[in-house]
Amino acid sequence: MDLSDLFPRQATTRDLKVLEKRLVEKSRSARNRRVDINKRINDLEEDLCRMTLLCRTLSDVIIGKGIVSLDEFVEIMNQIDLEDGVADGQVTPKRKRPKPTKTKKKRPKVPYRAKKKIVRPRKKSR
Repeated sequence: MDLSDLFPRQATTRDLKVLEKRLVEKSRSARNRRVDINKRINDLEEDLCRMTLLCRTLSDVIIGKGIVSLDEFVEIMNQIDLEDGVADGQVTPKRKRPKPTKTKKKRPKVPYRAKKKIVRPRKKSR
């Protein structure tokens, strides 16, 4: 016989307090994760803005100085875009690239044949 059988109301109160503590801990950790995710998103947005500024500056300079024409620039950009195997207007990281499909050569089906058991004569003992 357990004490909770004698005092069911106290056992329920104790269980509720334990559950309440777990809920508070989980909500606290979820709040921390949201803050971390928001901070990471803000950092990534700042990085993207800096990279956009850098790329635009470089493209304007090389086209403005006549190093490359706009048509050549667009052609090279399209070639780089196709290097990852997908023409999607971006460079896809290696981990997100679709795996190339391998064509397996099918072997001709050969019916199963049981191996013949080879019986060898025993050596005579001297």
